[in-house]
Amino acid sequence: MLKKEILMGFKMVTLLLATIVIISCASHKGIAIKAHTVKIELKNAIPYCGGAAPDPEMELVRLEPLPKYSLILYSENEDGSRGAELKEIKSDEEGAYNLNLPGGKYQLWLPTKKLSLEKFIVAESPDLGADYNYKDKECFLAWKERPDFSFEINSDTVVSLQYNPFCYTGSHPCLNYTGPYKP
Repeated sequence: MLKKEILMGFKMVTLLLATIVIISCASHKGIAIKAHTVKIELKNAIPYCGGAAPDPEMELVRLEPLPKYSLILYSENEDGSRGAELKEIKSDEEGAYNLNLPGGKYQLWLPTKKLSLEKFIVAESPDLGADYNYKDKECFLAWKERPDFSFEINSDTVVSLQYNPFCYTGSHPCLNYTGPYKP
């Protein structure tokens, strides 16, 4: 009888320890974390760049989708830095990405930001003519080292992200326009 009780107690302790180990490993490894259905809508805000005073309708922000636009999805570390690369995503015709992601913080980066600084500068500095010039190497370095977008997922959701470009230079932070402005 005593042997049965000892054996039963041993089985219970073993079962309890196995359960604790499984739960601990699952939470540590991210196993069994629910993935959320996420739709990322990427848009470009079109600024009013006319010279005449705009009417109220012209002052409204006009958003246009960015179709077939590629970005690289990364996890975000606790300190806000770029984590592991997860995948390259490309928007559909409406400028949207549909993903399943576990809860957490994420970042989106231009694919050219994976290049060396010199190659990044070349890739992001097309010849736009005499009315444009580029800022210094430090500007490109700062741009290369920051995410294009950051967001957090806690549930099934739609994440709306937008570029807010400037007249004549778009969303390129290292481009200067030196030409004449529209009348």
